[in-house]
Amino acid sequence: MKSRFIAYAAAAMALFCACDDEYSDKTIITTTPNTNEESVYDMSGNVRGADISWITEMEDAGYKFYNAAGTETDCFELMRELGCNAIRLRVWVNPSNGYCNAMDVAYKAYRANALGLRLMIDFHYSDTWADPGKQFMPAAWKDLSKDEIVVALKEHTTKTLNMLKNLNITPEWVQIGNEVGSGMMWTWEYNADGDMQRTDGATSGYTDTNFAAYVAAGCEAAKAVFPNIKTIIHIQNAFYLANAQHVCNIMKANNVNYDIIGLSHYPSEVPSSTRGAAMGITDWKGANDAAISNIQTLATTYGKDVMLVEYGYDVNEPDEAKKCLQDIMDRTSSISTYKGVMYWEPECYNWNGYALGAFDADNKPTAALDPFAK
Repeated sequence: MKSRFIAYAAAAMALFCACDDEYSDKTIITTTPNTNEESVYDMSGNVRGADISWITEMEDAGYKFYNAAGTETDCFELMRELGCNAIRLRVWVNPSNGYCNAMDVAYKAYRANALGLRLMIDFHYSDTWADPGKQFMPAAWKDLSKDEIVVALKEHTTKTLNMLKNLNITPEWVQIGNEVGSGMMWTWEYNADGDMQRTDGATSGYTDTNFAAYVAAGCEAAKAVFPNIKTIIHIQNAFYLANAQHVCNIMKANNVNYDIIGLSHYPSEVPSSTRGAAMGITDWKGANDAAISNIQTLATTYGKDVMLVEYGYDVNEPDEAKKCLQDIMDRTSSISTYKGVMYWEPECYNWNGYALGAFDADNKPTAALDPFAK
């Protein structure tokens, strides 16, 4: 354990000392982590993954993590011990506090890769959170034309992935945008009342063709660095088919080449949502029924593999969370086009108000992650 932490510290120093800005075009890590492992971990098959992008911020705030026996354990190692075979990491262009920028992502990717964990990179193409309600254009790109944005997007994607390539890290998947059911990289302006509002149809603003061009540019840039990487388009609400159909139809109409349809699925939240209630979904079973049906429909309709790239459940109901996740894994095991699930920030217990993690108040894993153990 000690030698691995020394390697991590050396990696961090190399990362931050070798770069003049948020990217690097040089090989910046030469340390080798400890590879003497007593246990053998299965990294094969469908994804049993975790997005732990908050981890460096949590560590810097003094958080420590413990296994079920109460032993302090590095969070990446703990995820692997719990049965995870993949890690997902989000990338922001120029976040105000530095977390989740390219440098921070490279450091976390190094730690995951050193443990043999497979890797998914999630480009938000924003300086902050991108989701159905907010797809903010990076501040540095807001005055650019559509063609200039395409160039900037490709450059950001290329430089970030080249950082990983120079560290001998090869991600298996890359998301081009995050929960893009309502498009990506909107433009905004202040109206007469002083409120910020979205502006559609501007030269660089949201249109279907601009949206498709941005996704295509990201896919092309990723494949140029890693030809075998699997590109993902990520859409919210796995239980609601129309979201995914809307995006997939835009991509099809504009001949965008991508590999996987990624979906978000938060079953404990569905019954209380307006749309879920309108669909008559009253529990996680109904949410899973709808999501699994949609996974099959999307795979058949668009000829794509499908993955749940975000999953979470009420942190205060770990036994139900376990049943729900096990239900998904059991019922999708025979669907060849289904490629697995990523638990979103499971290491959290109400960190930043997020209440869909899989750890308890003592920073120990709950039963929610038990289905990942083989």
